[in-house]
Amino acid sequence: MFITVDNAKDAKAVASELKLDVVFAQGESAVLRASQGQDLLAISDYLNADSRVRASKIELNSGKYLQQ
Repeated sequence: MFITVDNAKDAKAVASELKLDVVFAQGESAVLRASQGQDLLAISDYLNADSRVRASKIELNSGKYLQQ
């Protein structure tokens, strides 16, 4: 998922609260990864309600980044 926040510390805090991995965080942008089985709808609802998050987008990658 991609999020836009006020600063990288916010992205890391949000990721920690949701038990997400921070793939990339720089400035106002961050890419977070959920573990298999996490409820993406609940995560989306949380991100939309969190005042630290200005925008979010969830993208399913269907394993396209897994090593083959």
